[in-house]
Amino acid sequence: MLSRVPVGPVISYRHLRFPDTNGKEMSFSRDLLHARLEPEQGLPIHVLAVHFKSQFGGKKSDAIRTGEAQAVRGVLDDLFATDPQAQMLLCGDFNDTIDSAPLQTILGTGKTKMTSFYADVPKDDRVTYNKEPYRSMIDFIFASPAMAKRYEKGSYDILPGSPAQTGSDHNAV
Repeated sequence: MLSRVPVGPVISYRHLRFPDTNGKEMSFSRDLLHARLEPEQGLPIHVLAVHFKSQFGGKKSDAIRTGEAQAVRGVLDDLFATDPQAQMLLCGDFNDTIDSAPLQTILGTGKTKMTSFYADVPKDDRVTYNKEPYRSMIDFIFASPAMAKRYEKGSYDILPGSPAQTGSDHNAV
């Protein structure tokens, strides 16, 4: 995570234990990072970064990603309980598509529903995983209701590329 504004407390959730959908106790495949950005003027912004389990492994990996998603939603709900107007961004490699059960769990419902600006990107440009034949959008930035109010139309974009051009099999959002 890079920031032009001061970074306040950083929290790691690497030791958080939670069940997968089969009831097996687990922790994040890769850490859930939570940093609070503290601009000199304005309210703090909570930025949480994920890198969920890949889809390799079929139903077993689905259970892990769903467990990770439920744990992330729990962290978000805890933040909302402390501050219903919290400015939050959740971003990263979710290794799943917007319509998947894990991402729908994270987005949630009601007053604490996270917002996705996915629909602002033209359909043909919705590629963040750029390797054939699996080209798809599996990387996202979600915003809390308070943060979504600050969204500037057209600012959600995907930088196109390929492993040969950028050295990564993911395109930045």
